[in-house]
Formats: sequence, structure tokens, C-alpha cells
Amino acid sequence: MNHAPLATFTLLLAMMTIMMMSCVESSGPRANSEAGYLFIDLEGPLAAGWNAELWILGPATGGRHCEADLGCFPDHHALEDLEVTSSDDSVAEVLEITHEELNGVPAVRITLDSHSPGEARLQFRFAVADGFTPPEEDLDAEDRLADAFSIEVREVAHLRLSRYLEGLNLTSPHSACPQRGPGTYLMEYLEEYDVLLSFQKVDAGGTPLRGSGQLPLTVDPEDAATLADFEPSLDLIRMSLQTFGTLTISPDGGGDEIIGHVLAPGDVTEIFARGFALDTEGRRGLEVGQFRADRLYEVQVEPDNLPAPLCGGQIATQVQTLTPAICDVLGTIEERRTALVAAYVTGECYLRLHAPAAGGGQGLTRDLVIEVIPGFD
Repeated sequence: MNHAPLATFTLLLAMMTIMMMSCVESSGPRANSEAGYLFIDLEGPLAAGWNAELWILGPATGGRHCEADLGCFPDHHALEDLEVTSSDDSVAEVLEITHEELNGVPAVRITLDSHSPGEARLQFRFAVADGFTPPEEDLDAEDRLADAFSIEVREVAHLRLSRYLEGLNLTSPHSACPQRGPGTYLMEYLEEYDVLLSFQKVDAGGTPLRGSGQLPLTVDPEDAATLADFEPSLDLIRMSLQTFGTLTISPDGGGDEIIGHVLAPGDVTEIFARGFALDTEGRRGLEVGQFRADRLYEVQVEPDNLPAPLCGGQIATQVQTLTPAICDVLGTIEERRTALVAAYVTGECYLRLHAPAAGGGQGLTRDLVIEVIPGFD
């Protein structure tokens, strides 16, 4: 039987996937300052008693550029001779102004110290580089522009700690991972990947507040995890796991805690597999219990009987066919470490799954039998 058309389709599938990934674009921020010159990455209130970092972009140029693996972004004029003052230092005080780059665009990062609840205005005086020409009536005697932005500072009522699960879907091996409570992290070696957590400061009404600074978190055991990074504008924490076993991360003074079971592949005692349909562009579809002849499928092997739902990592497995005339393994989808399987004709497709590092290092082998039915709908 000639399987060349399927192999060609697989190559086209991979090329189309790469092309689709390279065409992601970002519409960019909108000017939100009072005079409409500046783009400020703040939409909500700030947390009293915390610092706050704000990114400022100048007027848009109308052009755009692309960054590898990030997408395409609008270009902005650089800001020069920028001065920033607060109308009420008792509410929020300007600590630092630094000129940096954000997604390939010249930007300014402002650090505020949010002292107490209240409202204040950030007042800007600046020049714009790269030939930007504003209306003459907006310029002062030194050819500088003025603009402003209002901020609000609120009291922190609660510290909310949860797992960051944005982007997960029902076909992910981590789809059952809970936002809070126990979860399992499977690692071939410690620090294989970081654990993403959301750490929000909320007011009495549950509104998230922006704030950065010393994180009031307790890790038990103390050396089980370290802070790798904190992105205040997204409320994201990266924790690097340092020991195998069970650990607990909790906010000081009470709140929602995160319990993690950090396992090595040898701790896995059971494995199972799921099959997913692939469309003509290689996108994963619904989970299936049968294959149709002349179609491509994705087989994902997952660990079973874990102490808590899987929240990170995968078990390295090998998938081979025992019925190559009915179905065959064409290769691996590297992005997800899954097997690409072609169903050829009707019958029973026998697949052998092997996880060499599981079962205490002795390896686990399981057979999966899936019926292949006629390919027409």
C-alpha cells in the first residue's frame, strides 16, 4: 500500500502550522492619557502599601514591526526629557523613571510608591523624538508637551493566590488542574520548568489591584521552591521547584494556598492514552473513541493514578503500531510530545505505549486497541 500522500500531507500540515504561528498580530494599546498623546498600561486601581510599575509609550507612528515568537506591534515615537510628578505624594509618589524598550518599541517605565487610599494625577512634561509634529498650541516655550493621567489607590483587603491556567483547553493533559488546592508536577529533573501562579491583591469588593514589591508568601518546606520572577502588571509569579515531594505555598496572614506534589517519572505507576481527530490544517479536534480510515489522528499518553490532577510536565513515551497495515505511527508532534497516527483501512488498530522511565525506572508498557471504521461520514 502506498502511504506517500499521507506523508506529504504531514509535511504540508507542519508548514501550515508554522505559517499560522508567524502571522499573529497585536493591535497594540490605545492612547488613554488626558490629552491623548500617551499610552499607559493601567486600567484599574493601585494597591496601597505597594509599589506600582507603569509602562508609558509615546504617540503611535502609524508603522509596525514584528518580533520573533511574539507577533507584530505598532511603532511609537520615543519620549525625551520626560518629567513626571504626582499631584499628591501622600497618595502616590514617583520613585523612578527609566527609559527602556518594550516589544521592540522605545518606552518609559515609571515606578510609583502607593502610600495610602485616594486619588492623584500623574502630570507629564516631555518632548517627542523622530520628527513628531504636534499642534503648536499644545507646545510650551521649550517645545515640550503636557499631559496627565488619573490614578486611584485602594486598600488591600485580601491576597488571592491561584494557578495561572489561561489558555488551557479540554484536550490538554493539564485540563483537570485546579486553580487552587492540590496539583501534581511531573519533572524529569528539578527546575525543568517554572510553575506559573497568579498573585492578586484585591479590595473589599474583589477588584484586583496593581502592586509590586516584597511578596508575602510562605513556602513549606522553606527550600522547596524559590521565586524566579514576578510580573506585577499581569499579577504573575514564576516559582522554581527545588525538591521532589509535597510542598505548600500560601500567602502570609491567610488566604488560598497551593499544594504541589512534585514527582519524578519513576513515580508514575500507570499510563493511559487518548486519541484526538486532526483537521486538514493539523489542528487538534475532539477526543475520539474510534478512528476513520484514511484520516490522521493524534495520540497523547498521560500518567494515571496521580495523587492530584496533573498541572505540569508530561511522561516521555514511545508509541508503535502492532498492525501497520491498518494504522501506523508517522512521527512525533514535538510541540506536544504526542504521536501522529494514520488510520489506513478498517479493522482493529493496535498501538503499544511504552514509558521507559516510569514504574520506578523499570518502564511501563500498555496496549491500546482502537477500532478503525469506514472513512466516509
